[in-house]
Amino acid sequence: MKRSVAVAPRRGREQAEKMILTCHHYWLIEKATGPKSRGECKYCGTRKDFSNFIPDFTLFKTLYNGLVRIDPDSNQIVGDLAESWEVSDDGVTWTFKLKENVKFADGTDFNAEAAKYSFDKMRDEDFGAAYYSQFSIIQDVSVVDDYTVQLTTDKPFSPLLISLSHPVAAMVSPTAYDKYGEDFASHPTGTGAYLLKSWEGETVILERNPYYTGEPPWPDEIKFIAVAEAGTRVAMLENKEVDIITTVPPQDVERLRANSNLRIESFPSLLMPVIEVNCLKGPLQNKLVRQAIMYAIDRQAIVEGIMLGFAAEPRSVIAIVPHYKSFDPWPYDPEKAKELLSEAGYPNGFDITLWTSNSRALQGEAVQGYLGAVGINADLTAWDWPPYLEKTMSPAKPEDEKDLWIVGRGTMGADFWMYRLFYSQSSNNVYGYANPAVDELLRGRHWCDEAKEYLAVEGPERVAVRPMEGGW
Repeated sequence: MKRSVAVAPRRGREQAEKMILTCHHYWLIEKATGPKSRGECKYCGTRKDFSNFIPDFTLFKTLYNGLVRIDPDSNQIVGDLAESWEVSDDGVTWTFKLKENVKFADGTDFNAEAAKYSFDKMRDEDFGAAYYSQFSIIQDVSVVDDYTVQLTTDKPFSPLLISLSHPVAAMVSPTAYDKYGEDFASHPTGTGAYLLKSWEGETVILERNPYYTGEPPWPDEIKFIAVAEAGTRVAMLENKEVDIITTVPPQDVERLRANSNLRIESFPSLLMPVIEVNCLKGPLQNKLVRQAIMYAIDRQAIVEGIMLGFAAEPRSVIAIVPHYKSFDPWPYDPEKAKELLSEAGYPNGFDITLWTSNSRALQGEAVQGYLGAVGINADLTAWDWPPYLEKTMSPAKPEDEKDLWIVGRGTMGADFWMYRLFYSQSSNNVYGYANPAVDELLRGRHWCDEAKEYLAVEGPERVAVRPMEGGW
C-alpha cells in the first residue's frame, strides 16, 4: 500500500514548529482481523465518484512513476525512474541516467525515447497538458543513448527537480497514448506497481502490474471506493466493509481510537485548505477588499473549533516544503476589515458567492459567518467533488460564476506553487492575480545556486500576500 500509511511517532516541539501549516489527514486501518483476504484491500476515499480520474493523485501514484520523487521520510529528492543525474556547470543541461529493464504496464519498454515522448507532451502548449507553463522552461529534450535523456532549459533553474517530482511529470506509455489518444485517461498506462483492472463510477479496481520490477506490492488487488459522506466512510470501516478510509472527521477521532479493532494514524500533510479569490470580478478586483476578507476570518478559531486542533494556523501561502518561509499569521481584525471595506467604497458591504466542496462544508459555513459579520453577504454553495474540481481548476475570468472558493492545495516545492498561482502569465493562475512587482520577482527565478531559492520565493510572497507589505 501507500508508503505514507506507515506513520512516524509524534515529534517534539521543534519539529512541530516546522509543521505549523500542516492540516493532518487520518487513516484508519483494521488491526485485529486485517483485510478480508491476503489478495485484496478495500480503500475508501473521499470522492463521490471517479468521473475525473487523473487529478486523484492517490490513484495516480500507484499507476505512474516520474524520473524523481520526494522521499516522504527525508523530504529530499531521490531517484525514481532515474538512477542518477547531473547538471552542467552553466546550469542549463540536465542529464538523467535511466533505470534499465523497466516496462510500462502494457509491456512497452521504458527508455530514453519513452521519456522524451512524455516530456514532449507535457511541454506542448497545443496539447493542453496540465501545468504546461511549469514545464515550458524546458527548451529541448534529447536522447543521448537508450538509457540517457537530456533536458535543456533556457536559463539556469535549480527548482527543476522539484517540478519533475510532481505527479503530473509522470512517464506514460507512448504505445498506449498513440493507441487511445484523447481517451488515454480511461486507459492509464504507466510503470507503477499497479495497473487499471476496471473503473465503474464510484469504484476503481487496480491489480498488480505484471511487468513491475520493484519490490512486489501488497496486496494483489486494491479496490478504491469513492464515498463523499464522511459518516458513511466511518460506518463502512466499523462494519468491516472496507479496510482503510481517509480523512476521518476530527470529532470522531477519539471514539475510534477506543476501538481495539482499529488503528488510527495521523501524519503531516502538504495539503492546505485555502480560500481562493477571483481577482477579475466585481469588488474583488480591489486589493483593499481582498485585504478586508483576510482580516475578517479567524483562522485560529476554525483550527480549534472545526478541526479540533488537527491543523495549524497558516504562516505562509505554501505548505512546508523545501524553501518554505514562515511569516507571522495574517491577524484576525474584523474592525480593520470594516475600515478597509469603507475605504474601498463598500461601507455597507456587498453580495458574493462562496463555494466549497461537501467535505469542507463546515469550514464554508464558518467563513460565511465571518464575512457576514463585516457586511459581506456570502451565498454559500457546497458542491460534489467532480463538478467542483472542474469549475475551480480553470483560470479565473470576469464572467465566471465563482467569487470565492475553498479548496485544498498541495505542492512539492515553494517555487512550483508561487509561479503557477501568482505569475500573471501562468496557465494555472486560477485567481487571475496580476501584480507587476511579483511578476518581476518571479521572472528572476532562474539561478543555479539552490540557496538563493529562499530569497526568490520569500520576495514574491512578501509582496503578494503579506499585510506588512500591503499585499494581496
